[in-house]
Amino acid sequence: MASAALALSVTACGGKSSSDAGSDSGGDKAAIAYDIGGRGDQSFNDAAYAGLAKAEKELDVKGSEAEPSDGEGDADKVQRLTELARAGNNPVIGVGFAYAPAIKKVAPKFPKTTFGIIDDASVTGDNIANIVFNEEQGS
Repeated sequence: MASAALALSVTACGGKSSSDAGSDSGGDKAAIAYDIGGRGDQSFNDAAYAGLAKAEKELDVKGSEAEPSDGEGDADKVQRLTELARAGNNPVIGVGFAYAPAIKKVAPKFPKTTFGIIDDASVTGDNIANIVFNEEQGS
């Protein structure tokens, strides 16, 4: 879990807060879109939250979080990521491979925003960071 926390912290310091649709001024902002289970799952989601909390504390980043709904589809994830990017969050991190199709759709619309995806390397782009850990190393 420490690796996921570190990854978010490092990604969060990678760029200034900006989006193509305009954003609030007033510092860096980062967002996490959780996978099913959400915060409190004692797994990936909690590790991502720990990274966001660390970025808030150590890097003075304002964090945003978005929880999934049971049974949601890709369109819901697209909407969630779009809203987070429009709000000026940079980076926007999708927790889990289920966000791959949504990031593939949304990232090109916000080229100045970095999108991160945890546990997936299938989606690539100039503004996409793949955060994949070696399974044999555990958390």
